[in-house]
Amino acid sequence: MLAQARKHYRAVFTSDWHLGFRGANTVQLLAFLKSITCDYLYVVGDGLDLWEMVKRVRWDATCTAILRRILKMAAEGTKLFWTPGNHDEAVRLIMPLSIGDDITITDYVIHVTASGRKFLVVHGDQFDFIVGHMEWLAKIGSTLYGWLITVNGILQLIRVKLGFKTYWSLSAFVKAKTKRATSFIGDFEQAAIKYAEAKDCDGIICGHIHKAALYSVGSLQYANCGDWVESLTALVENDAGDLELIRWYDHLAGQVTHNPL
Repeated sequence: MLAQARKHYRAVFTSDWHLGFRGANTVQLLAFLKSITCDYLYVVGDGLDLWEMVKRVRWDATCTAILRRILKMAAEGTKLFWTPGNHDEAVRLIMPLSIGDDITITDYVIHVTASGRKFLVVHGDQFDFIVGHMEWLAKIGSTLYGWLITVNGILQLIRVKLGFKTYWSLSAFVKAKTKRATSFIGDFEQAAIKYAEAKDCDGIICGHIHKAALYSVGSLQYANCGDWVESLTALVENDAGDLELIRWYDHLAGQVTHNPL
């Protein structure tokens, strides 16, 4: 049987892999990366979860395979950009760093699409007051989130046994039902859009809040990669320069759904 051809995109944007965290969905992330080729690959922060690895390192062969995959993509001509976030903030100590012509580690990148639009690519913890000014509280929240992910994994196994094919997230449900969390997400998105406008960009591509999104506010576009702990989402740019949101769970259900703006 012939191997399935990889899907090519002009650019691929992913964030919040959280390698080293027990909830990281490394098997599916590796499957996604193996299913694509691209001219530009962006890791938009929190690729590594150094916060969790300080307490306990959860690193396996799949984590190593993910790093090998992106390095192989770079060796084959993909331009790789890593913009660190708060969970891998130690990487910021060595920025800016270029490795050869194809790997760049930097705080932010201006990505120009095929259609000429400029997007600010940055993780987004810069817009999070709690992370920026109360790191100890953010780390407590990270621990609680880890517990929710563990419980969510158990619930998902039960749902599969019962015949449910769609993915349901306990932590996403809790966030959706929490008024303060919903308000925070709205404030975060507004701050991100205003920052992109101040930088004279046509939009922003970020991560951090684990909520994939793609929409316009006037002439500006807000795009969030989501994460590879729960939502398994990525943003891609097609050859025409348009952004699309990919939900990998749709692929697991037998149908990949692209959600263009």
